[in-house]
Amino acid sequence: MALLKLSSAICSSAFALGVAPSLPHAASTSSRSLSWKRSSPFHGALPSTVSSPSGLPSSVVAPRASQATGVSAEAENLNEKYGTEGVKVQSGEGGLTKVVLSGRDGSEAEVYLYGGCVTSWKAAGGKDLLFVRPDAVFTGKKPISGGLPHCFPQFGPGVIQQHGFARNVTWDIASTQNDGGSPTLVLGLKPSDYSRSIWNYEFSVTFKIVLGEKKLTTEMVVENTDTKSFSFTTALHSYFRADVSKTSVTGLKGCKRLDKPYEDPANPVEGSEDRICGYHVHEHPKCVGIGQRTWREAFH
Repeated sequence: MALLKLSSAICSSAFALGVAPSLPHAASTSSRSLSWKRSSPFHGALPSTVSSPSGLPSSVVAPRASQATGVSAEAENLNEKYGTEGVKVQSGEGGLTKVVLSGRDGSEAEVYLYGGCVTSWKAAGGKDLLFVRPDAVFTGKKPISGGLPHCFPQFGPGVIQQHGFARNVTWDIASTQNDGGSPTLVLGLKPSDYSRSIWNYEFSVTFKIVLGEKKLTTEMVVENTDTKSFSFTTALHSYFRADVSKTSVTGLKGCKRLDKPYEDPANPVEGSEDRICGYHVHEHPKCVGIGQRTWREAFH
């Protein structure tokens, strides 16, 4: 058995970023423990097999709320089982089941079971620090575009579908608690016929979300429960709410650049970033896409 642990924290105070590289990690089948920890302090001072119609197995499609009550029976049952101080299971957008974490200080976070996706985090008295695209779809048929979506067991393009399957399946609630006023949710993901049809390995993933005072902490643990080893990549494909007119990208001079032209995204152009950067987005609009892709290449 082998374990891989990744943790991060988002704090509500000046923008700084520290991310450890997201490299392929082999989950060994030996009895030794493999542990790798990612600590990513972000700061943001803001005034944040039966087929279904969707083509996914029926067990993968998220349950919808009853039109009569507006609350799904699943949400009610889960709330009765897992609801506690600061932790409530409710029906969210599109009738999908979500868990709301509420701190004693007035902070709040929302986590959808579909995709195991944190879609909202608000510090006490503040605006949402996370961003969900206006065209995000909450149907249980495609990944939620926003918040903190999962990329597992593959980041980006590769031998299986882009960014893997963890963001477009429903996670289970493993446990909830409130320790010292910090509401905590632990989600779990295990193989299904759907996942095995894409990536035929046995695994166990847990994703822990802790709402603290001016801080949201996450921890992801991947365990190899198979009889054979496997390699994977993983990441949180984070969407942070920011004022684009005050956004700049610095420190990337000399980094490898992979630019995907809008005219021909299937054929990215590799190069080296030769600019000092520090450009403000509103002054150099083309730097938006380049900066984002360069950032991934350099830090993921």
